[in-house]
Amino acid sequence: MALGRNVTSLATDCNPHALECTLQTGKLNGVDIEVIRTDLDNGLNQLESKVDILLFNPPYVPTDEIAQNDLERCWAGGLHGRGIMDRLLSRVPRLLSNNGVFYLVALHSNDIPKLLIKCSHLKGVVAMERQCGIEHLYILKYTRN
Repeated sequence: MALGRNVTSLATDCNPHALECTLQTGKLNGVDIEVIRTDLDNGLNQLESKVDILLFNPPYVPTDEIAQNDLERCWAGGLHGRGIMDRLLSRVPRLLSNNGVFYLVALHSNDIPKLLIKCSHLKGVVAMERQCGIEHLYILKYTRN
């Protein structure tokens, strides 16, 4: 493992099928991952100021309606595709350690300039940009100022 042995890998999701896929992906790559079925970081107050690397691949597709089932929740992001995204962005500053880094997958239509300044007390930059089929994707990187 490139990060060394003293690493805890934790994944959260509200979808049990997504958690099972995460476990299997970890096993295939020789990485032990602890999975917790929860909404974002609910019930995980012990993580406050302890997360060194946070990766978030949210449902980002803009939709008029709220997702009604597990399959729709995987991709349907609500208004501007940022319903779930905005909920986590307000929590990120309290989760990250002093040198922590947050990476966010976003779609062009999620309003990238607004997302870059949405996380209070964090500096956001575009780390990567890529066209994937019809999707114009971004990886945004946030660090403490």
